[in-house]
Parts: sequence; C-alpha cells; structure tokens
Amino acid sequence: MGSWFVGVLAYADDIVLMAPTATAVRRMLAVCEEFAVKLDVRFNASKSKSMFFVRESHINHINIPDW
Repeated sequence: MGSWFVGVLAYADDIVLMAPTATAVRRMLAVCEEFAVKLDVRFNASKSKSMFFVRESHINHINIPDW
C-alpha cells in the first residue's frame, strides 16, 4: 500500500499472511503459533491454503508444519 508493506490482512476469523521470502513466511507462522499458544487459539489446517508467486523460472518449495 504505497510505500508501506502490509504483511497481514484480517477479516472476521480469516487471516492472510503475505511475505516476500520463504524465510519471512516461516517467521510469520512462528508468530502465529506463539499467539495461538498464548491465547488458546486453534488454526484449522484443513482450511488453510498457500500460494506462491515467483519471478524466476524455478520454484523453491517450503514445508509448512501441520498445526
């Protein structure tokens, strides 16, 4: 949004995490996990999706742990 980086969008009980790198995604998921533990929140992995956009001709896959 302009010169601001917005890494999280939220509406009701839905959240979207956006990150420029796989490392940033892992960090954001770690923050979400920490939040969930502290506040007894559960994320539904069966309703979770991921989408990656790359400019290169190859794609590096990352493993996202089951919650």
